[in-house]
Amino acid sequence: MNLHACIDNVNKHKKWKSASRIVGEACELYVLENCSCKRCGEKLEKCKTNEKSRDLVCSGCQQNYQVKAKKYTKNIKETIKLIGAEYNTTMKSFNDNIDYIIVLYLDSEAKQILYSNYESISKNSIIPRNPLGPEAKRSGWQGCYIKLNIKNF
Repeated sequence: MNLHACIDNVNKHKKWKSASRIVGEACELYVLENCSCKRCGEKLEKCKTNEKSRDLVCSGCQQNYQVKAKKYTKNIKETIKLIGAEYNTTMKSFNDNIDYIIVLYLDSEAKQILYSNYESISKNSIIPRNPLGPEAKRSGWQGCYIKLNIKNF
């Protein structure tokens, strides 16, 4: 499951320098091209870049998805901890019934695709991180971790 073409596509169309942002966008493109809706089997469509808390939507049942990229390790268990977005935004979107697709990658290869449906996520799954300190560029900004129960896609 090669991500090279998706990474090249992102690099061609975006002026991003952050490797994690490039890989994240490449994983979204990979899922868009290679996966269908887990609930109804229809085609997934891309949302606008930086749309709050969702990356893809099903063309059939309108289910929202957020795609997360995580570096592959052999110790993946039934629960996985991901870096989330801004804490308050994530909490506000909790009731939007968003499913998660997690692409585990190593180098430029998608090793495994995992899935977590919104029914298995509680508000306790969203863990606040410490706010950024006063010397930080975005002082006071508070991100979160998301703890998900996972299944193979």
